[in-house]
Amino acid sequence: MKIEKGKLLAFIPARGGSKSIPLKNLANLNGLPLMNYSLLAAQSSNLFSSIVCSTDNQDIAENAKRLGVRVDVRPSRLGGDDVSTKDVILDYLGRLDRVPEFIFIVEPTSPFLRAKDIRELHKEMVKNPNACSGQTIAKPQHTHHAWNQRFFKQNLVYFAFEERKTVFRKQDKPELYTFGNLIACRSQMLLNGSDVFSEPSVGVEIEWPYDVNIDHENDLILAEALLGREGFVKLDHIN
Repeated sequence: MKIEKGKLLAFIPARGGSKSIPLKNLANLNGLPLMNYSLLAAQSSNLFSSIVCSTDNQDIAENAKRLGVRVDVRPSRLGGDDVSTKDVILDYLGRLDRVPEFIFIVEPTSPFLRAKDIRELHKEMVKNPNACSGQTIAKPQHTHHAWNQRFFKQNLVYFAFEERKTVFRKQDKPELYTFGNLIACRSQMLLNGSDVFSEPSVGVEIEWPYDVNIDHENDLILAEALLGREGFVKLDHIN
């Protein structure tokens, strides 16, 4: 297996099973299937030598093909809830003779991914040759800060980090980040056994609401509202 220096693969893990929203990747969002948003962003970035949608669902496969995206039908053993994206990628790479240097995991449930963020993360990966991976990140709301989180057991609420709550004021809390909407990694690291988030990992900060991820029906409602508010969400790749 040969690593193709400088080549990029966009890998879209889009299985058919979803408990929160049936066939979530094809859920209607402002007139388009949900997965189309991030796929079109990947195409618009003009970075990728190959864009592949890995799926076990015929409807998802047909939708990807309509966008000109290559489809890889994953084995049934890789269709369960407990299967990691890493395992799916490695299965695909294992069937190639030539492997792109960079793999960008394009989440089909991240509708506000932008081409410019893809390009920026690629720039950071190239600039930092020792980086095993990269990711977009976003600041959480103040109320979602880790030190504000609670346990809830038997109708009683407990602070998860009680000692932190008593020592630090709001302005003294460290600046934390959550995952944004895009992962990049070097294929050699995956082949060597590392995780998709292996360190050192470079980051590109994105602002809300571009980090919105669709997990439940309420997320779709939010995304619809954001798209319907003129000038609030700007996606150059969506007509």
